[in-house]
Amino acid sequence: MKAILAVLTFCCASALAQRAPSNLLLESRAAHVSISFAGQDSTTYRFAISSSSNVTALALRLVPFGIPKVNGAYACDVSCSGSSRIGSKGKPVIKAGGRVDDFIFDIAEVTAKVVVVETAVFDDGTFEGDEKVAAFMSATQIGNQGEWERIVPSVTSSLNSNLDDVSRAQQIHSQLRKLPDSIDSAMMKSFKLRFPFLPDCNQQYAQTMI
Repeated sequence: MKAILAVLTFCCASALAQRAPSNLLLESRAAHVSISFAGQDSTTYRFAISSSSNVTALALRLVPFGIPKVNGAYACDVSCSGSSRIGSKGKPVIKAGGRVDDFIFDIAEVTAKVVVVETAVFDDGTFEGDEKVAAFMSATQIGNQGEWERIVPSVTSSLNSNLDDVSRAQQIHSQLRKLPDSIDSAMMKSFKLRFPFLPDCNQQYAQTMI
């Protein structure tokens, strides 16, 4: 009986420890992604993010209490801050059906704030949440992948050559300088189809992709 009571006491204490403090609220603008309070230590709060789909990029936003909502989104100003993580199809930020509980913020940073899952990008190219944020994260993913696909073959061919180290380094440097510094038109067209309501896709997002 004592053992059972001890287990129940431990479980209740654990449940209470996972309850979010009253000076912060948790929300998600992504229907397939949820956020929960995962615990705290003396200086930080930890949050867990779960998803029913593979998430390749994720953005959280910290919104002070009192910021109004416009069309379902907080009308943030410079007082809002946040954090993002960008992965890839091969290395998603969160796997489908999985949970990641290492999103950490300083307690002072999130006091009297709403912690919002602002945007999630999925491995099929779709997104939920803020379109502009999703576009920037997707553009970064495209740029990272394109850079990898351009650089790796050039570097690998030089590393596998019979040249000495100095000549090999010079060859790598020369090959990297020849790499294109613009994006493929088909890639840009595909990007614009994914984000049809962004008027300046050809400029700032294109720069992120290069």
